This record gives sequence, structure tokens and C-alpha cells, in this order.
Amino acid sequence: MDSSFNTSSVSSFSISINTNPASVLQIEERKASSSKRSPIFMGCCAEGKVILPSLQDPPPILYALLTSTNARARNFHQRIRSYNSALAFTSIGANIDDSVTSVGGVYMFRIHGKMYHNIGSLLLAQPGASPHFAQIYVYDTEHKLQNRMNVMPSLDASVLADLQQMLDQVNPYVTVFRQVRNKLTQKPATTLSMIIRADRTADLRRYNISAANEVAAILVGNEHETEPSHRDIVLSLCNGTLQRISELHRSYILLHYVLLFPRGEDDSMCDDNESSHIARHRFVTLMQFYAYRLHVRIKERSGLHLADCLFQQYIVNTYAVIEQNWLNFLKSNQKKICTELYQGLQDVFQTANVQQGGEIGQRIVLPSTFMGGP
Repeated sequence: MDSSFNTSSVSSFSISINTNPASVLQIEERKASSSKRSPIFMGCCAEGKVILPSLQDPPPILYALLTSTNARARNFHQRIRSYNSALAFTSIGANIDDSVTSVGGVYMFRIHGKMYHNIGSLLLAQPGASPHFAQIYVYDTEHKLQNRMNVMPSLDASVLADLQQMLDQVNPYVTVFRQVRNKLTQKPATTLSMIIRADRTADLRRYNISAANEVAAILVGNEHETEPSHRDIVLSLCNGTLQRISELHRSYILLHYVLLFPRGEDDSMCDDNESSHIARHRFVTLMQFYAYRLHVRIKERSGLHLADCLFQQYIVNTYAVIEQNWLNFLKSNQKKICTELYQGLQDVFQTANVQQGGEIGQRIVLPSTFMGGP
């Protein structure tokens, strides 16, 4: 932000107001080289150079649960991660540190290593098995509430039913899975697959509420109009395997965090190339995108910051995505890094490897700009 922003102090916060979505910031977050009288902020928007479209308002039923204080809403807040998991299309894989989640006090969510999202086939691979995640949207939809309650029996059935109905009305991914169900109901012997494209045209003037035909394509038979890319999510009827979703896929976050993004707003502003420049306008880096989203915006009534421990999980997930992508970039661009500066260190490892009589593994040189994970 620059001097064109009007700044007023409210307690320890500095509210910067402009025609663009204003951000609530602590004065201590300013650049060290700027003064309190004329603060400049980087984390929220790269000095005002990164401006993303506002998130859509949460549906009324969800907003009421997020903001109310009655017993029903308190139950929702206490179990919001479970409600989200019961309604999500994907499962999460991570080594969660239970030593900090099971203690009293402020809730903490911590993982060790990678965090990834998996999705299964459209139908059950074995007769009699219980449907999970995306399969519930296709299989035995008349009993979908009971199927979810079987997995999460501690949830309030009325709350889950309301949230389920809400997603049926506003979520484009629910719509496309319902189309799969309808096709299979009409012709049970049909062979079909569904492709959720990693790349699709988006209107960059607004934060898209995607239509069902934009987020996925249902293909009848075994022929694809175009060859799927390595990041596309290709779901067959019942192959019985889990597919890991690329963290760079546009739907990676949307398919799991359905209570944070119930309308399936398209993450169309991200570029997976960490070296992309803001001057290109169309793309921002992953870090810039998620940093912008994590800040409170005065004119944005997002449910993101009201979601308690689900919001904490989202923060950890996005941090892991940024770090994993950066490490993958470094791994793939070792030749571009000045490895000769580290030749002495490599010699040490080579000597130790010979002395120990074993392989240490693939050597990846990390630049000094990589600060390491928590």
C-alpha cells in the first residue's frame, strides 16, 4: 500500500481503506523501512500490486451457523472439521501431530511432512462396502444423510441435512456428480468417466462461481475428446484405487474445503511458477494468492475467518502446498542453481558416503532464500 491509502488506528490495528478491498492490518506488520505515520504493507497485497476479486458471501444457512451463539451453532463450531469432512469430495492424507490437538487450551493443528488430498472412484469397488466422500454424491443418494451419519455419528443430523441441502443448491461439483448419478440411473450399464480439468478458461474480472459444465466433463464410453493432462482428475466408475490430486490443480482446495468455499469459486488467479511476475497481471504466485486470501477484508463477508479449527487446518494446508511446490521447483531446477558454490559441501557428503559404504540419496541443493519448514 502507498500514500494513496487513508489509514486510521483502531486499537493495535491499522485499517487501510481504498477503493479496492480494504485490509485490516496490525501496524507492526508494516515494512521495517516504513514509518508508523506512512506504513507500507507487503504481506497482504505486495504494496497494493496484488488485487484479487472478493469472495462471495456464504449462503445464509452457513453464515447463521458461523455467527450464531446458540447450542446448534456451538455444536457446529466444535465439530466443524468433521462436518466439512463428511461433506467433502476428497480425503486428506497427513501425519497429524495428535500431541497438540488432544491437549486443553487453544486448538492447534500441526502436521509432519507432506499433506495431500485423495479421491476415489465414482462407485464402490466391492458390493456391500460403505460409500465415502465423493461416492456419497453418486451412490444411493436417497440415503446420503444416513451414509454420512454412519461415518460421523457424533454430528447433529439436522445441521448436516441443512448443509447437505445448501451444497445441493449452490455447489457446482455437487451438480456434476448428480449428473453422473442421473446418467447411471437412466442407463445402469453405461461406461462413463468424469474429468475435472486442471486448466479452464476463467473470467478474470470476477471471482467465478463456476457452472457444472465448467468444472468437469462427463464422458460416455472410453474415448476422450482430448487427452487428459497429468494434472487432470480422471474418475472412472469403480477401479478401486485412490488418486492423489495435484496441489496445483484449481479444484484441489475446493473439493475438500466445501464449508469454506461452498459456491466452488474458481481459484483462477494462481500460477504454479514461483518465478512469475506480478507485472504480468493475470497470474500471481501461490504465496501471493494465499497471503491475500488470509487477510481480513472490510467489504468481504467471507466465512473463512469464522471457521475456527477448519480455518487453522486450511492455513496449514496452504502453507504445505506453498512449501511443497517450492521444493519441487528447486528439485526440478538444480542446474539453474549455482551448485558450484556448494562444491565443498558436496565433497564432504561424497567422502562420508564412501566411508559409510552406502548411498545417502539424491542430493538437492537448497538456496539461502529457502528458510525451511516449521
